[in-house]
Amino acid sequence: MKAEEALDFVPVEKREFITMVTPANPKKLKEMKEKIRTFYEDLRDQFNDGNATEVFQISMQVFPLTIDEEEK
Repeated sequence: MKAEEALDFVPVEKREFITMVTPANPKKLKEMKEKIRTFYEDLRDQFNDGNATEVFQISMQVFPLTIDEEEK
């Protein structure tokens, strides 16, 4: 796994690992996903300026940690 390898081989100055666990209304999941997509597009547009000398991977996931009893 690339992220796991990065912990061992990429200096801390060149990487960032962040995790957030937060309560949220599942009815707003569509909006949350749209914000994530917009965030990715903004990052791409701001930092892909034609002067790139390295390639970076940025990952974000959203999924429930709770179990909906009705979905079992």
